[in-house]
Amino acid sequence: MTCSTSCSTRTRSALALAALLVASSCSSPGGTSASAAAGVTQPGMGSVSRIAVFPVDNLTGKLAPVDVVGRALQAILSDRGVQLVGDEEMAAFMRKHRVRYIAGVDSRVARELKEETGAGALLITSLELYQEGDEPRVAMFSRLVSTGERPRILWVDGVGMSGDEFPGLLGIGRIEIADLLLERATECIAGSLVETLPHVTELRDSGAREGANDCGPRGKVDFRMEDETVRRRYRPEMVYRSPAIDPDRRYTVAIVPFVNLSDRKDAGEIIATHFVDQMSRNGMLRVVEPGIVREQLLKYRIIMQAGPSFENAKVLADDESAGVDLVFSGSVFDYQDGIGVPKVDFSVTLIEKDGLRVVWSSRSHATGEDGVFFFGQTRVRTAHRLAAELARGTVEVLSR
Repeated sequence: MTCSTSCSTRTRSALALAALLVASSCSSPGGTSASAAAGVTQPGMGSVSRIAVFPVDNLTGKLAPVDVVGRALQAILSDRGVQLVGDEEMAAFMRKHRVRYIAGVDSRVARELKEETGAGALLITSLELYQEGDEPRVAMFSRLVSTGERPRILWVDGVGMSGDEFPGLLGIGRIEIADLLLERATECIAGSLVETLPHVTELRDSGAREGANDCGPRGKVDFRMEDETVRRRYRPEMVYRSPAIDPDRRYTVAIVPFVNLSDRKDAGEIIATHFVDQMSRNGMLRVVEPGIVREQLLKYRIIMQAGPSFENAKVLADDESAGVDLVFSGSVFDYQDGIGVPKVDFSVTLIEKDGLRVVWSSRSHATGEDGVFFFGQTRVRTAHRLAAELARGTVEVLSR
C-alpha cells in the first residue's frame, strides 16, 4: 500500500465509516454472535461500569487507518449502551502520565486510570493486518483488562477476514474494498465484547438495543474448525511434554513476545497475542496481562534476544515480580499474511519455575492450502486464522 494510491480514498471514508458502522444492519435478531461464541470472558465483568479505550496499536508494519478503527469501535460500543471515558479525558490522562505504550497496561497506569477516571476496565486493540487491492484482508485483536491494583484479562477475542473468502454464486459475495472488511471486523469485535457485558445484555434483552451483529461465515475461524479431523491438522509436531505438567492444576503463565526470525515485522508479538487469546480460553491457565510482563522485563532490564533463559524465567516467577508458575515463549520462523497463500511456522517453549526446567516444547507449521478438498471449503485465507488454529491446537494438546 502506498499513500499515493490509498490515502485519498481513506480520507473520504474516514469521517463516514464510524457513522456507517453504527447504522449498519448486519444483526441477526435473537441470535448469538459467532465472534461472541469464540470470545473468552473471565470473572469480574460484572464490576465493569465504565470503560477506558486506548488508541489502536498498529501491527500492520505500514500505514493503516487505526484512528478510524478506534473511533468506529467507540461509536458502536457507545450506541449499545456502554459507558466510555471521553476522548478528551483519556487524552489528558495519557499526556499527564506520559503513556506511550498502548499494546498493554502496567500496574501503575492501571491503578491511576481507575483512581482518576473511574474506569473499571481498559480496552486494548491491535490492528494486525490491513491489506488493500484485489485481495483485501484485515485482522485485529482486542482485549478488556481490569484496572486497579491487580489488572487482569477479563475478555479477549480476535478476527481475521478476506474479501474472497465466500464469493458465492458468480462472485456476488466477494468484498473488494478493504474498508468494508474493516467495518465488518470492527462490528464483530464490538459485538463479542457487548455480549459479555452484563448491563449491556440487560439493555438488549429489554428491547432497548438489538443483539450483537452476527458475524456469520466471516467471523472467527473457530466456527468452522470444529471437525476433529480438521482440527487434528493444526496440532503441533515434534512435541516434548514433561510428566511434571499436572492437567488438574491451574497455572499462572507469563507469555513473552516470541523471537522473530521471519520477514514479517512484529510477527513475534502477533504470535504471542494469539497465545494470550487461546490460553485465556483454557481453564487450566491464567494468563498474566502482557503489559505487566513487559513492566517486569523493563524493571529488571531483561533482554531476551534468543528467547527466555532459566534465569530470566526465575525472575518472572518471583513473587516480587510477576509471580508466575510458567514462562511461555518461542520463535517465529515464517509468518506470511500478504498476497498469496498464508503461511505460519513457529516453535514454543514452556519453562516451569519450581525446577527451572523445560516442561513443554513443540513446533507448529501450516499453510492455508493444507488439506484443501471439495472446492476449497477448508481453505484458510488469512495468517491470522491459521495462527489462531495452530495456537489452539498447541493449547489443546498442552492441557491434556
